[in-house]
Amino acid sequence: MNRRNIFLVLVLMSFCIASFAAVVESTPDGVREALPEYKLEPILIYDEGGDLLDITIEDLAEATGEELWECVCRPCTFRVTKTAISQLYERGEYPTQGELKVIYHHPSGGHRLSFNYLLTEDCCTLEMPPGTSRKKFTMENYCYEFIRTDTGEIFKTKVKAQVFPEGFFVLREKVKSKTATPDEKAEFAKQWSDVRDKFLVMNSYDLFEGVEDGTYYNR
Repeated sequence: MNRRNIFLVLVLMSFCIASFAAVVESTPDGVREALPEYKLEPILIYDEGGDLLDITIEDLAEATGEELWECVCRPCTFRVTKTAISQLYERGEYPTQGELKVIYHHPSGGHRLSFNYLLTEDCCTLEMPPGTSRKKFTMENYCYEFIRTDTGEIFKTKVKAQVFPEGFFVLREKVKSKTATPDEKAEFAKQWSDVRDKFLVMNSYDLFEGVEDGTYYNR
């Protein structure tokens, strides 16, 4: 294969990946725009120049081009990153961008952009579980591994099953496959809004495996 053909293949692959992410992350019709009352402390992390950043979830949504009500991924990635920092660092100790890495399994633009913004692109690795497609997701797509590179410490977690209503992933597949009935579309939009809201209001130990009640936060 000559260089020109290789270039065309790479361009096509990039286009397919981008299209895949866009389809995965599209907001279902009928999603509730109103957000619950929530209060989330910011993520504190040093940039590579040594300045301490104070990143709110609103900052994350704005920086990655999404309204907060439109997305499950931004609240999920914000909360799991904040939780991982609380597990890997002592109170009053903050990571530096470039030092904390994540391996994640959710092939959406929301996850990719959020982790890249919080931790830098070089520190974020996507590994797709077997069977994942733009239409078919499972709980395996909500598993995360954070590595503190200066000490080698690792924190593995996944979203607890009870965060997702029964039948959530079946309904999602029907909606993405365009086989859902109007009632199923409406039910999925409701479930999707409820999941988003849980990531905004629930305690970390109710959202993620391996987190004890009373775990301190990154502040």
